[in-house]
Amino acid sequence: MSLLNELGLKYRTDKAVDGKRGEPGKGHDYLRVYERFSMLERTEVRKVLEIGVQKGASIRMWEEYFPSATIYGLDIAESALNVTGDRIRIQLVDQSDAAALKAFAEQNGPFDLIVEDGSHIWSHQIIGLQTLLPHLKPGGQYIVEDLHTSYAAEFGEAGGMTGVQYVLKCCEKILGSSRVRSSNEEDSLIHGLSEFIDSVMVLRYAAVFFAKPA
Repeated sequence: MSLLNELGLKYRTDKAVDGKRGEPGKGHDYLRVYERFSMLERTEVRKVLEIGVQKGASIRMWEEYFPSATIYGLDIAESALNVTGDRIRIQLVDQSDAAALKAFAEQNGPFDLIVEDGSHIWSHQIIGLQTLLPHLKPGGQYIVEDLHTSYAAEFGEAGGMTGVQYVLKCCEKILGSSRVRSSNEEDSLIHGLSEFIDSVMVLRYAAVFFAKPA
């Protein structure tokens, strides 16, 4: 078993294979895959940002896994401020507010790792990618979790772009390079984001964006 998954089980995060309640196979099982494919050196990571704090299970997991990193957490619930630690920094920021996200990132970034595990609402996932991808360090990683909510109507608006569709548009731009034309404002923004992206890995329920190295 990977170290990261062991820590996920220890802190009862649903990112681990057994989920919050320790029920075998009931978690999302992200962590085993993250550690297998991650190119981040644990001891060299200095800044981690996670959107979505709740009771702090994964925040504490990241703090133990990255021994030299400051772990930033964003949430809208004041109860998130109860999650404390020597290297944990929690702030109340609404992930649907692009200006607030940008201001936070400009003050505290750039980040080695960004994990988006907030509301799971399609537009919020898209705002996070649009706003925060440019605040990754070279070689950093941005993870969008719970993309399966793109297939649940309660997380979006009829006719609205889903998180999965946006991720696929980014992939299309990377794969097609200059042959994929920017026909509107949204496509132009994706073209700009692609300048930061080296590759994308698609997992079960999630996607990982890898920033270009220095």
